[in-house]
Amino acid sequence: MQAWTLEHVSFWLEAKSGNDIAFSHALEWAFRLELPLRITAITNPPVTEKIRNWNEAAALRGVGIEMHLTMARTQGAVDQFLRANGLCVFSEASDAYLTPHLMRRSAQIQSICQLLCPRVFSPIDRVLVVCRDADWRAQYLESAARICQSLNTTPIVLILAGSECDAKLKQEFAEGIFHSRQMLADIDFVIDRDPVLAVNRIVSWRRCTHVIMSRSSRESDSFQRDLSATVSVLTLPDVLSLELPRRIASSRKTVSRIHVDETQSSAAREIT
Repeated sequence: MQAWTLEHVSFWLEAKSGNDIAFSHALEWAFRLELPLRITAITNPPVTEKIRNWNEAAALRGVGIEMHLTMARTQGAVDQFLRANGLCVFSEASDAYLTPHLMRRSAQIQSICQLLCPRVFSPIDRVLVVCRDADWRAQYLESAARICQSLNTTPIVLILAGSECDAKLKQEFAEGIFHSRQMLADIDFVIDRDPVLAVNRIVSWRRCTHVIMSRSSRESDSFQRDLSATVSVLTLPDVLSLELPRRIASSRKTVSRIHVDETQSSAAREIT
């Protein structure tokens, strides 16, 4: 089975779109997954003070920061944010134009995960893995299992089924995926024609802080936005299986790398 490795958490910062709540979400995921945090920062107007504060916050949690600084929203800056093998963090509080643009672009890259966060920060606690009719590729469930295992959390797997018989067959399949990784998982199933309502009910009942779902259907974007008003939603590509770097207990370092993009030529067209 073809796989890709998650290597960093990506965050976009500029004065009118970056905010401390969204950064808190990004830092939490970088810390829990033991990955570096890559920040693409638009420095016009200056965001120096915010960058300094965020460096200090990351250092306290042992998270390394890599920064790409640029003067404008150029294609080069977007490419830095959308580097392969990343988890791209978005927030409802961000720029109304740029967030949908970057989300559309990132959804086209099979080696990128998307995290859409609400306006309120909650640490990762209870994770709900959503399984719709289109989500029964082993790659998606394997990826979700690896994420939950790295987060050291027992997931709740929600099966949205058309019948009780269908739900039981899918339950056996899901149990097999998680048990193969020696993981425990609570499995619920709902027979409901309104998936958003069903997921919202389970999120409230189970007090979930985060939801994992696949990008396997055209409904994913609207589904993700509906849910992200109250919980963080992580979408995983379902074509390739996700791996995470092998952990080494003494590997946490607070190394900061800064790259300044000084190329502001006519070729570096600003995205407006």
